[in-house]
Amino acid sequence: MDNVAGHVTLDTHSEARDKTLAELSRAPASCEPATGSVHQKVSAWSMTMAREDLYRQVTNSIVAELEKGVAPWIRPWKTLDARFGGAPFNGFTERGYRGVNVCLLCIAAQKSGYDDPRWFTYRQARELGAQVRRGEKSTMVIFWKERRVQETDSVSGATKEKKVPLLRSYHVFNAAQCEGIAPLDQVDIRPPELRYKAASDLIDGLGVMMNVGGDMAYFVPSSDVIHIPRFEAFESEEHYWSTYLHELTHWTGHKSRLNRNLANRFGSEAYAAEELVAEMGAAFLCGSLGISGRLRHPEYIGHWLEVLEDDKRAVFKASSLAQAAADFVLNRKVDNTESSETCPGGEV
Repeated sequence: MDNVAGHVTLDTHSEARDKTLAELSRAPASCEPATGSVHQKVSAWSMTMAREDLYRQVTNSIVAELEKGVAPWIRPWKTLDARFGGAPFNGFTERGYRGVNVCLLCIAAQKSGYDDPRWFTYRQARELGAQVRRGEKSTMVIFWKERRVQETDSVSGATKEKKVPLLRSYHVFNAAQCEGIAPLDQVDIRPPELRYKAASDLIDGLGVMMNVGGDMAYFVPSSDVIHIPRFEAFESEEHYWSTYLHELTHWTGHKSRLNRNLANRFGSEAYAAEELVAEMGAAFLCGSLGISGRLRHPEYIGHWLEVLEDDKRAVFKASSLAQAAADFVLNRKVDNTESSETCPGGEV
């Protein structure tokens, strides 16, 4: 997967900091106060290291699950509240979490056996008259904050303002970790026939070109056609729809839609990256439609591990593209989510 933002690789925090301070100590003497350029350089270094640590921390948690053969973005739909697209949500703002935060919260929920999809910051729980139980551990989620900086053109000398997305984090607790949070109202679970009908109606409305037959499911970008085996060839109706939604996520990448790079050789890193997008996108769609998700291509786990270990920003990019694909299919306007979770400009 292409890197979408450059960064400096440093051996260790201490070595990098010593090098930075050594360079600053060799700089010409200045009459500027401590809040001047030297302070700004040290501050910028600290911010960069903190941001790189967040990238690596998030990636490491997902890599650890994949090494166990578990896809952390897949979770049984019936444990979630369908009103929020099958995703965990903030119980105070009633906004759904998205993208990589879905993975982080699902990992925490699976490890601790939480069925409640609601999450709160410590302060939010207190404002509701609740209290996080002593000894409970929080779960990290990320968000993006825009920083405005001035850039000077090296040729013309003109300055212009640029918005730079900065990765930040905060911590939340599940409702099950709090005392005084009222139980979640029981949500009626739609019977399978209604869930499958909803998926069928959705696809019919998209006007997808489909070729039924053969023994493989795949999408051909050049002809813009999804190929899928006959319904009887699948072990269950859930299997059929989870497979179809995987290929439908690939379909969103066509140049006439979201225009992802689909011209990748099988077995390449870029191919594995697109499969990661399709796996996540299908999981988000399954959750929204109430269909049990499943790992479509477990044989790709090794490739995904290589992608994630080579580029700690890859999972952010993949989850962002997968969320965009799900939103496209569902024709969903993003107006009921934790708004600062989406990186400005779609870059990470």
